[in-house]
Amino acid sequence: MNRLPVLFVDDSDINLAVAEVQCNELGIDCVLRDSGDAAISIIAEQGFSAIVTDIGMPGMDGIELCKAVRSDANSEIAGLPIIAVTTNI
Repeated sequence: MNRLPVLFVDDSDINLAVAEVQCNELGIDCVLRDSGDAAISIIAEQGFSAIVTDIGMPGMDGIELCKAVRSDANSEIAGLPIIAVTTNI
């Protein structure tokens, strides 16, 4: 069975590094991007099983990224599970 990777989007290098280590330990393939804009360009090119995105990022934040993914006419992209996270409390 071919597993599609999970896309992690966060402007924090530390958070991306932690996500990568955790994915590797769990046997999950992951792709890392540091902004919503960078994520949009790869989402259309590569298949993903889910997106994990930081809510608060400069430029295109996680909420705008979710809206862009959901509004895409491609039903496979629009139906991707999206998990929004934040380190702000």
